[in-house]
Amino acid sequence: MSTHSYFVTGTDTEIGKTFVSCALLHRLVRAGLSAAAIKTVAAGAISVDGVWHNEDVDRLNVASSTSLPQEIRAPYLLKTPAAPSIVSKQEGIKFDLTQIDTCHQLLMLHYLAQFRTSFHLIRTLQQTN
Repeated sequence: MSTHSYFVTGTDTEIGKTFVSCALLHRLVRAGLSAAAIKTVAAGAISVDGVWHNEDVDRLNVASSTSLPQEIRAPYLLKTPAAPSIVSKQEGIKFDLTQIDTCHQLLMLHYLAQFRTSFHLIRTLQQTN
């Protein structure tokens, strides 16, 4: 069985990447598929009851069919709402592609394990596409 990953990117901030990603997630979930998203670098976080939140990450989580642990769905959660390349230097954070890849792999493993019980449904959907 195969799973699919999609990478949504854009040329600037506030141009609709999260909006499009949420729309895709809603569509997949309505089709009966399990779907979730990670936002590898999220800038602009607020503390709610001692837990850091980012509006985009929270929107993606709500649109997903399952909730992922914060450290997987947002491996880099920067506190200042500005360009990640600038904020990461201010906050002393270096991006590690291995960490991002690990989060992606954990997401994929989560769904492979979850899909084992619904392999027939997935297989049927794949054959109709």
